[in-house]
Amino acid sequence: MKSNVSCRLPESLSEQVDAVVEQSGTLRSEVIRRAIQCYVKRNPDELPALEGSETPNQDRKKTRGQTDTSIYDPSQEF
Repeated sequence: MKSNVSCRLPESLSEQVDAVVEQSGTLRSEVIRRAIQCYVKRNPDELPALEGSETPNQDRKKTRGQTDTSIYDPSQEF
């Protein structure tokens, strides 16, 4: 089963995704799906939920012992 996910990207990141699409001839959704798969597999923020040790309902904001309580602003760069 598949589910739809929607997000906003900063313009610079969107341009990078578009460049990858152009170079690879792959669909934009495929590029984004593969980027998410890579992130989950590598787990750079060491999130226990991505290692399978937490249940989906536990606090997902834990990153290296800190809690991010900031609100995402799509006009801000990463």
